[in-house]
Amino acid sequence: RQLTQSKLKALQMQMEPHFLFNTLNAITSLVAQKRNDEAMKTLGHLNTILRTTLQRKAPEKVPFAEELRVIESYLAIQKVRFAGRLEVKIDATQEALDGLVPCFLLQPIVENAVQHGIAPMEEGGLIETCVKRVGDTLWMEVKDNGCGPNGSDTKGHGIGMQNIRERLAYFYPGAYEFAAVAPIGGGYEVTIQIPYERVTA
Repeated sequence: RQLTQSKLKALQMQMEPHFLFNTLNAITSLVAQKRNDEAMKTLGHLNTILRTTLQRKAPEKVPFAEELRVIESYLAIQKVRFAGRLEVKIDATQEALDGLVPCFLLQPIVENAVQHGIAPMEEGGLIETCVKRVGDTLWMEVKDNGCGPNGSDTKGHGIGMQNIRERLAYFYPGAYEFAAVAPIGGGYEVTIQIPYERVTA
């Protein structure tokens, strides 16, 4: 069990520097373009993400409301980076916000959607996130209208997705569903179902 926990922590640490690297690149680009006000706002969002991350004890489950704050800050950074090229829609029920999820579960999926789906597009990018309770299950979906994993000029879907699969298997052995598909009409959709666990007071 100690080996499994050590592997899980290593997986989480592998993910967070990747996210930080991409975010710092976005800020550097803003400064280079002399978009200093936007760079300051972006640094504020990054501060929120880092503060949340540093307060966590890896590995652990967190309320989805906390996970959502990280996702919203990340997407705020990307909306500044892509200007009018990115639209974001997030729909999460109150029960979903009170549910527990492994930390940094959806953030890498959203990051994949931005980097491999939206970034290659010239305009009209859309990322939709929906999270709700369905019976005894917490149902999560992230989808984009981008070029899909086969149309992207960059690689990276594999590492993030494998990371998520391994963490789901650790927390919910035999009790989760994970699906990633590229619809015929374009884009990419990822859905996850895990047992619903409510935050305890």
